[in-house]
Amino acid sequence: MAGVVLAAKGENEMITIYHASKEIFSDSSWFGYEGIGLSMEEIIVKFQSGEYFKAGELNTNDLDAAYGASQNLVSGWGDGKQRSTSVGDIIENDEGFHIVDRAGFLQIINKGAA
Repeated sequence: MAGVVLAAKGENEMITIYHASKEIFSDSSWFGYEGIGLSMEEIIVKFQSGEYFKAGELNTNDLDAAYGASQNLVSGWGDGKQRSTSVGDIIENDEGFHIVDRAGFLQIINKGAA
């Protein structure tokens, strides 16, 4: 996992990546999360109701590093069975839950506000 910014020993920094189910994920997601055809509220409801599945965890708190490390460019990540993280997937760090958009991430749930 080259390029992953690892947490220092003793720090509990971990990112969890959730992939959208096949019913949610489609080729139209290349147009950003809105290309999925769901509002942000509908995506949050689908996430909270279990229509996303936990794809894996990475030892970092950096969204960009986690996104880069969860691409299948050279070899698979995690246990090697996951697809690459894509637009519409959700990444959780210590700040909250973020949807992967066409360029960057949008925070959808703030852990500080919970």
